Amino acid sequence: MKIVCISDAHLLPTDPEVEDVDLDDLLERALGVYDMVVIVGDLLEMYAARGSKKAYFERIRARYSRSFSALRHKNIKLINGNHDDGCLEFLSCHTPVNRLIIDGYLFMHGHQADIMYSSGFMEDVSEFCVRRVFWMESFFSRFTGFRITQRFVEGQRRKRVGADSQRKYAESILRANPKLKGVVMGHTHVPLMEFYGDQIYLNTGAYKNGDVFLLDTITGAVEKI
Repeated sequence: MKIVCISDAHLLPTDPEVEDVDLDDLLERALGVYDMVVIVGDLLEMYAARGSKKAYFERIRARYSRSFSALRHKNIKLINGNHDDGCLEFLSCHTPVNRLIIDGYLFMHGHQADIMYSSGFMEDVSEFCVRRVFWMESFFSRFTGFRITQRFVEGQRRKRVGADSQRKYAESILRANPKLKGVVMGHTHVPLMEFYGDQIYLNTGAYKNGDVFLLDTITGAVEKI
């Protein structure tokens, strides 16, 4: 089976860097050529919500109406991410899951590694800070175009801390489950592929940065497309 893997689109109600037609076209092309699309978490950016999450989600749905319509296809699978904040349920076209196994490959977002490799207090502080940063960006980027999350989240928390923690987490899963062919995660925004014997750990990077991967579950081949 050939699976297109994307994660971390972080769709906002207004975001000039991610056009609705781009995501819609990707889904249409992928399903026309390959067997399945797995969205490995953080399709939405709910951390920037102010007030009602449901109302904020409806603004995102209106902004990406074409893409959300395409998501109804039976061969698109949704994985819950931390920035989705449980709101993937509002799509009502699929039931999102936290983990999914397809042909021996485990798909999960990977934010679970943050909790496992951080103290409870520091993780709470980190989560609070990240939510505040996304909230600030949703307000100030409308006037300045300044990408706080790109500089703060990706530059600080994710690349130095999150990527290392997730690598350890993936390795522990593969070691404990020798029958798995591999683990596919997102979350860190850092694309990465590592082999542990015959097993593989793949991080799908971030769709908002142009990262799209193709996984062949029969041959084990991975390529960026």
